[in-house]
Amino acid sequence: MLRIAVALLATLSSPVFAANTSKTQIFATAFLDVQGLFPNTLQSCAAIAPASVAPLQAAYAQWQARHGAYQQELQQIIRKNLLLEVGPEKTEQAIAAFKNAASKQIAPIHFPQNYHFKDDYFCTRSLLREFAEGSDDSGGLPLKFADYVREWKQQSTPAK
Repeated sequence: MLRIAVALLATLSSPVFAANTSKTQIFATAFLDVQGLFPNTLQSCAAIAPASVAPLQAAYAQWQARHGAYQQELQQIIRKNLLLEVGPEKTEQAIAAFKNAASKQIAPIHFPQNYHFKDDYFCTRSLLREFAEGSDDSGGLPLKFADYVREWKQQSTPAK
């Protein structure tokens, strides 16, 4: 299913995003339910590293205000552009593939649910990096939704 989405993306005339993050990665991450996944991940972190809870909540709140609020708009832009370029049926297939990749491949690694960590590294370092740095060569997820929306709008606006 993800192969279908990748093939469709090759034909999509969307802008190239900052930090050379791939469209596939951004599009799949756009459909990642960060707001739904974070509470259980935080609860797992609280069990192994209680001191990580406050910094994680602060990092998440800052990310939510700066980027999370743009997630739905990014999803709408992706859907609109796919509809224009490949039609409704292939758009639905691609979005289903993005959602599947987000929930089955990305979420278990970056937002494990009800997990019992062996040490506090994930909670005190890795997860904080996801919200703080996104994809700027940190190996983190491309969660800078506001930046992607802004870039898409700038590159999609015809020159005057």
